[in-house]
Amino acid sequence: MRLKSKLLTYCLAIGCLPAILLGLVTIYKSQQAIEEHVYAQLNSVRSIKSNQISRYLNKSKTDVKLAASLISQKISENNNQLTQ
Repeated sequence: MRLKSKLLTYCLAIGCLPAILLGLVTIYKSQQAIEEHVYAQLNSVRSIKSNQISRYLNKSKTDVKLAASLISQKISENNNQLTQ
């Protein structure tokens, strides 16, 4: 290989190496940022869904208590009617 070809090859290699390293570092940092963003979104969704489930369960609990109260009231009324 001639000297000119060798110098050209070495210069290209030395010039491309920082660009390749910079690209790899950028890809790595971008991947980390995307992962952090996704985890933050997942945590937000988890919190929202947890609150929705809690509200649903509390409403259901209230509905069951009301239904039990109404049933108990009707049973008491029926018992009173039977004893009269």
